[in-house]
Amino acid sequence: MSDEPALCGDLRTSPAANVVGEGDVLSSERTEVRRALSRDGRRVMEKRYLRSHQRENDSLARDIATREVRLLQLIEQSQAFGGEIAAMRLVEHDCERGWLSFEESAGQPLLKSLASFRRVPPEVIAGGLKASGRWLRAMQTVPFDQCDLTPLDPHYDPPDLQKYCEIRWKRITSWTSRFRNSDLPRRFLDRMTELYGIWRPLPVVWAHGDYCPANVLWDGSTLLTAIDYENARPRSPWIDATYFLMMMQSLVINSPWKRFPVDDWRRHFLTGLGVSELPNTPEIRLCMLKHLLCKLGSSSRPRTRSLPERLWVQYFRERVIGWMEAELARPLEGIQDDEACGSP
Repeated sequence: MSDEPALCGDLRTSPAANVVGEGDVLSSERTEVRRALSRDGRRVMEKRYLRSHQRENDSLARDIATREVRLLQLIEQSQAFGGEIAAMRLVEHDCERGWLSFEESAGQPLLKSLASFRRVPPEVIAGGLKASGRWLRAMQTVPFDQCDLTPLDPHYDPPDLQKYCEIRWKRITSWTSRFRNSDLPRRFLDRMTELYGIWRPLPVVWAHGDYCPANVLWDGSTLLTAIDYENARPRSPWIDATYFLMMMQSLVINSPWKRFPVDDWRRHFLTGLGVSELPNTPEIRLCMLKHLLCKLGSSSRPRTRSLPERLWVQYFRERVIGWMEAELARPLEGIQDDEACGSP
């Protein structure tokens, strides 16, 4: 477990100074990000999509880059953004190479402020969380076309949520023996079937696909910018909000010795989203189950780790399983109607 991240003295410092050094490359399985200068001399962040276990050919990286460029252009044209909430500004792109560059944005990941909440004024955190909710509401007003509804990798990310979870469980049980004699996968999928039986799907909207405190940049007063649109496509209007809330709650698992004021943070975010509380509807419960399964998958996938890392991942996985069991234990009696509760 790492110590809480240090805060910069000035909350307006660029996140690149904290994440990617000059000339350095920040790599993941799917992307490379580095600081650079554009052809006209502006400081930019360059991102290139890579081949990976999920991308066996360059065409998928091209398609993902093309959709991201299209969405960023739609956001830039939207009247819903401006003032306190803004978006990444695209500088150049070459979708055939899976390559994009953006202007550096002011601020730092909101997650840093949350993780170091004792050293950040509460009103700064409250402002960032409310702006996060407002940004999400603005994102949901961006128009989309029929072509945007098509998953770019239907085998890995099928549009049917139940099918998605079945694929995930197959992968998880192939990665670890933890569930060899467990009925958790069956009970999980049975509950999904029950929820599907009473679910009344709401109209889909643009969803970020990875909307969490690590992917929003907050300068402490006025500017909020969401980053990393790789998984964006039209989905449930609750998919991003439930993920954001779950990722905040995950801080309690990551650092159980701290007293994170998660209930206050939740209230601030929902206020920005325009709701007083998260409804108890089939759609929201399906979203939460999907997110928990993704968390379980990320802690079960085989990777080369040291012994302390393996022990930590095992602890984290068991906490996620407990969280999942609690969600499955929630009764269906009293569940609310999707259409009556509506969208954010």
